[in-house]
Amino acid sequence: MWILALETATPTASVALVNDGQVVVEHNECSRRRHAESLVPTIESLLKEQGLTPQDLGAVACGRGPGSFTGLRIGLSTAKGLAQALGLPLITVSTLDILAAAAFFPGGLVAPLMDAKQGHIYVAFYEKTWPSPHPLTGYLALRPPELASEALRLAAGREVAVCGDGVALAQEALRKAEVKVCELPPAFSYPRAGVLGVLAFAELARGVGGDAAAAEPLYVRRAAAELAREAKHGTRS
Repeated sequence: MWILALETATPTASVALVNDGQVVVEHNECSRRRHAESLVPTIESLLKEQGLTPQDLGAVACGRGPGSFTGLRIGLSTAKGLAQALGLPLITVSTLDILAAAAFFPGGLVAPLMDAKQGHIYVAFYEKTWPSPHPLTGYLALRPPELASEALRLAAGREVAVCGDGVALAQEALRKAEVKVCELPPAFSYPRAGVLGVLAFAELARGVGGDAAAAEPLYVRRAAAELAREAKHGTRS
């Protein structure tokens, strides 16, 4: 089964084709604000490169966040449109789960960190077990001192592997809390569509069928623009 996987929650747009659980091709581009312009041409190019048409696909997978609100909307709307037009299942996976699955840190604690803006960091904590990480928490948006406190509690003296574009924001708080940290190499700092496609294949193999119409992004916290409007008008929803 061919799966088209899209991950657009971060400045790096990632597109991959996975066949029967194996990554065949993956394209990663740090396009910042160009996701809307580059995503569809990249999909078309990868399909053509493999001699495929959209009708050859068996499923679509998409990262559902948290991450850039605009990026998530672009990726998910593209994935939903393709899945619904072709009558395919759509499997969505948290961007934090994708980062944790790619992290190489056997037997330890893994914490992917993503810049959530406004002084917050998206994070979830996992035991790095095989074949997939075991979540210890839900998906959180924490300030650095809160994150460091949670890391210290869960690690219980063990080393914590961190990755993602939120690492720099958390370093000082983790140091002050005396958390033992292993910073993974830059290759682990962005979510890869190939990893997403492999996770989606495993979901389908377990009989999990994705309903494209019901797929929604995972925001964790509201957009900065919405929070700014509330602050200006002194309201809260």
